[in-house]
Amino acid sequence: MTPTGDPVMAAKLRRPDAPPWTVPRTRLFDRVARAVDGPLTLISAPAGTGKTVLMGSWLDTAPDLPHVWLNVGDAGLSPGVFWSYILAGFGGTGKIPHLAGPTDPDTVERSLLVRLAATLSELPQPLILVLDHAEALARGPVPETVEFLLTHAAPQLRLVVLTRTDPALPLHRYRMDGSLTELRLADLAFDEDETRALLAAHDAHLTDSAASALGAATRGWAAGLRLAARALRRNADPARFLDGSLDGDGDIAGYFGAEVLDAQTPSDRDFLLRTSLVDELPPGLAAALSGRPDADTVLARLAHANTFTTTSATGPRTYGYHPLVREVLRTRLRHEHPDRTAALHRTAARWYADAGRLDEAAHHAANAGDWADAAAHVVADLAVTRLCHGPRAEGYAARFAAMPPDIAGPEAAVVHAALALRTGDTATCGAHLASAERLIHDESGWPLRLCAAALRALHAAATGDRDDMAATACAASAAALLTDATARGLRVPADVVALVRATRAEALLRTGDLSAAADAAAEALDATTLDGARHLHLDCLGRLALVEALRGHLRHATELAHRAEAVIVHKGQSASDLPPAVPLALAWVHTERCDPAAARRHRDRAAAHAGDPICGGVLAAVEARLRHAPGDGPLPRPTPAGGEATLTQRVESWLATASAALADRRFDAARDALERALRLAEPEKLRRPVAESPAALRRFLRHDRRLAERHAWLGAARTGGGYPPRSAGGGAVLVVEPLTEKEREVLRYLSELFSTEEIARTMFVSVNTVKTHVRGVLRKLSATRRNEAVRRARELGLV
Repeated sequence: MTPTGDPVMAAKLRRPDAPPWTVPRTRLFDRVARAVDGPLTLISAPAGTGKTVLMGSWLDTAPDLPHVWLNVGDAGLSPGVFWSYILAGFGGTGKIPHLAGPTDPDTVERSLLVRLAATLSELPQPLILVLDHAEALARGPVPETVEFLLTHAAPQLRLVVLTRTDPALPLHRYRMDGSLTELRLADLAFDEDETRALLAAHDAHLTDSAASALGAATRGWAAGLRLAARALRRNADPARFLDGSLDGDGDIAGYFGAEVLDAQTPSDRDFLLRTSLVDELPPGLAAALSGRPDADTVLARLAHANTFTTTSATGPRTYGYHPLVREVLRTRLRHEHPDRTAALHRTAARWYADAGRLDEAAHHAANAGDWADAAAHVVADLAVTRLCHGPRAEGYAARFAAMPPDIAGPEAAVVHAALALRTGDTATCGAHLASAERLIHDESGWPLRLCAAALRALHAAATGDRDDMAATACAASAAALLTDATARGLRVPADVVALVRATRAEALLRTGDLSAAADAAAEALDATTLDGARHLHLDCLGRLALVEALRGHLRHATELAHRAEAVIVHKGQSASDLPPAVPLALAWVHTERCDPAAARRHRDRAAAHAGDPICGGVLAAVEARLRHAPGDGPLPRPTPAGGEATLTQRVESWLATASAALADRRFDAARDALERALRLAEPEKLRRPVAESPAALRRFLRHDRRLAERHAWLGAARTGGGYPPRSAGGGAVLVVEPLTEKEREVLRYLSELFSTEEIARTMFVSVNTVKTHVRGVLRKLSATRRNEAVRRARELGLV
């Protein structure tokens, strides 16, 4: 009986049964086991984080461990009632003799606490007291009596407090002497394995990647995961939980409302709603949104009270709400106060603009419908190119999807131009740029002029090969503005610097000035980092690799391409995430080195994603070379409009000199010119010009023992091999796949007219094994008879 005359309810002293979907959390069991070796364990976290289930599950693993479980609730509001339940619980263990309980609901006699402490301290083994739902211990007179018992019943009393709000105990003192173990929200968050197990327990099946994304979206919040699993079992779209689209989700909204929001005071509830429109709350922003000068104090108190308010790692005294909770609050705000939303966004936009955080300012100005201000913030932040370029362009562009077409001002016209360029609508982009340029004058700010010039250069590049010189002029104009801004010490984002320089490199490449294009591409690469815009870094690597390949710098091109591939592997991405210039550069390298199999492999990778005019042109050239056969003569190649001659051109020039000297029977001069060509080509293993040189020059090379031995790296290129030879009918003979080492050995014996039996005896293998190798040779050389295979092998330089 309690002092109020009410009976002690046995249900409050009964440990809850584990729900059927309980996931054993063995990684936390070890921590709990170590914690209860000390006097005080505090498991303090918001609603639905699994505090009760964790402690109950751990006790299930130690059924013989003496313990008392009290669901505190309103019993903790008055000392007399609270201690009546505690004594009843201790008495139920059979370890503590009967002690008379309190007689006054509002007080507990000190002598009772002394007798209880003395009895507990004499127990032969520790006794665990679990206080569940102990939020009432955050205030009132009960915590002082609990602290007295904890201090004087040591070391046999082990107190475990499960609460949404820290109790009014001298926690700092327990922390100082190392006698307190704490588990909080971050500790209780479900990891990936536990998330998958919980989903499986609810018969909600997701792929590993989707389960990981759901865990990240909920931040491992047990209740959020469980409610999501219930919704998924009802065939709800999992994307709503992954992108925060929770409008109308009754489970999560109802749970948070009942367990957290409705328990707040009206002023705190209003504060939560007003400040939910931003993702983070740095110092000062909450005060601006809520109108409360004590906002930072309120946030600290809400965080202490475990209302899903946490400190952020992005800055000191910066707070944020749990993502799911934030969406619920925003939904409540829209439904309960639809007239507030635009005004709050406008307030946030002004605050962010004053703080120099123009990206956030643009976001909130757009949400407020202040389109001219939003466009001005984008331009001032030099972020226009993000609307049309890169993997985040879709998200940036979505902010301005509802912007009317008639918003006045050059900034709005520039934003419209960027949006049109992203969708490939170059005509609309050009019209908006022309409108912006009519409004821009010498007094316009440099960010506006730079944004317009950068977009004009991107627009010129996107229009294909209509006017290469115009594209170059636009790119040069943007680069000059960039150089001027940098020289004046003005801040220009790295992605803008890289994109302007990359655009100039592309324009120069279109004019054929490979040397200048390589310099511009290298400057663009220098402006990017993996930690910044990774996609732009990869684009710059690919573009520079392609330019270097076209210049004949095959080793450098290969190194750059492999650097890009290494980034993809390191970041766990697939090969399809590479920009097409990377495999295209490798395809060009392998055609130049007379490795058609590798060239085709990289050509196919590039063809799947190539779209811009330059890549398309290079791809066509690679395709033509792969279809080329000896006897056709060299393929026509465009002559660069400017810059130095490429390595390939210099090699071809010396080969032409050698061929002319040979035709005049000036053999020493031919040998000298040929030697110069081969010495230039050797470091890059540039074989194609030799393979495409006149047959007479290749015969001269084969019969000059000194040259042939010195340049053995040429391989089949000395005979014109490396490209598909002609069949008797004039078509190209394709090598289906490379010959194995044993097939090459058999082929050599066939060319020496060995019989099958002789080959078997020479190779110490069976006749059937030799026949198998012969069939492989015939298939791979597209031949039907042995002599035909030998002839084609000689054409390919294989024998």
